[in-house]
Amino acid sequence: MLGLPNSYQFYITYLAALITGLTITAVDPQIPNNEAHQLLAKQTYAAVIFADDTHFSTPEPHLRLSINPELATSHYWQRQSINHHQPTNCVPTENSLAIYMYTSGTTGTPKAVGLTHAQLLAAIQNIIAGHQLTAADRTYLCLPLFHINAQVISLLATTVSGGQLVIAPKFSASQFWATVQTAQITWVSLAPTIINILLKKAPQYAINHHLRFIRSASAPLAITTARQFEKTFQVPLIESYGMTEAASQICANPLQHRKLGSVGVPLGLDLKIVAADHSTLPANQMGEIAIRGANVITAYQNSLGNTDFDQGWLITGDLGYQDSEGYVFINGRQKDVINRGGEKLSPTEVENILLALPFVEQVCVTGQPDPILGERVSAYIILTNHSTDAQQLEAYHQAIIEHCQHNLSRFKQPEIIHFVQALPSGPTGKVKRHQLTDFNLQEVAHYG
Repeated sequence: MLGLPNSYQFYITYLAALITGLTITAVDPQIPNNEAHQLLAKQTYAAVIFADDTHFSTPEPHLRLSINPELATSHYWQRQSINHHQPTNCVPTENSLAIYMYTSGTTGTPKAVGLTHAQLLAAIQNIIAGHQLTAADRTYLCLPLFHINAQVISLLATTVSGGQLVIAPKFSASQFWATVQTAQITWVSLAPTIINILLKKAPQYAINHHLRFIRSASAPLAITTARQFEKTFQVPLIESYGMTEAASQICANPLQHRKLGSVGVPLGLDLKIVAADHSTLPANQMGEIAIRGANVITAYQNSLGNTDFDQGWLITGDLGYQDSEGYVFINGRQKDVINRGGEKLSPTEVENILLALPFVEQVCVTGQPDPILGERVSAYIILTNHSTDAQQLEAYHQAIIEHCQHNLSRFKQPEIIHFVQALPSGPTGKVKRHQLTDFNLQEVAHYG
């Protein structure tokens, strides 16, 4: 278990573990003690490494050991049952587990994903080819390294392609463009939440950069946001699509042939759109996305969700369609679809419309149970200025109503609007819808 923050220490430890045949579970360095112990109870970990400033207590049955001075800023525990007279390192095979992760749990109980060395390498090769990465590239890693995106897209793909890494402890809007300029960064992998923050906190001076592109993943990116970002910063935005089960990447827009609103084309794997009975659907018809390939798992490690597999295909749970040129368009999750009086809609479509408003920083749209309609469209909104002024909130509410009336069919328009100060989200900013009811949203007002 590796609980180090973003750092070159993480990088060295991570690669050393992979080379010596160890399986890595990277976790949030600030993981609560009880959650860490729950993970320890699920698997047998040979060693646990956390930073010195962690609140993590010594786990049983692990024993804290003295370690190399170069790693003196870390706490290191090793399992007492290990025979220290026998070498613990081994040469990994293609089928050896390299990474053991749990899905983000945005749709329910997290599932255990085990990725082999062969699956990781296949994903890395797809990323390098798709983004045309070379030894001349330099990336800025500011997404959390306990997430699959940062580990595979930024860290491993850059390492294998011979490029250079600049690692930040965490994302900082005030430091981002300065680092991009001074370090001569050529590409960055970001999440839509960060892209929105950068856009709304754009510096007032001209930015001279060497960026070939910025890659967006982990959550849907609104078309209006993408257009405004490219116009403001004069850098191409490459929208992509991936998941832990595919070792990070499934689709990406080709650098020379991008389509705004699309997550691009499948890279190095097979993809199809299927109906409820898993039969293949034709182009431009909405259905569920299914994938298979050398980088895609064929079963979950803890057996949860193994009904998601059908004859070698992983049924992702994502809704979308593929156009006649093979570009994929995603319309949300199957489990997130709102059914309002028999009319079905995707919350992602409504969220993208709301994000076009300059005063909206983050939004989550869900279906609220209703005894007559079944569900009503409900929007939870974080404002850019975090206002609590009643008069200003009323003005925002009216602006939202008018904006939705002009841009959405009547049944898609939010009937309930909550202004909140916080939303439950994962490490890359993806909102966890199923946690809304149990999360302290710090609501300041609601209408409807």
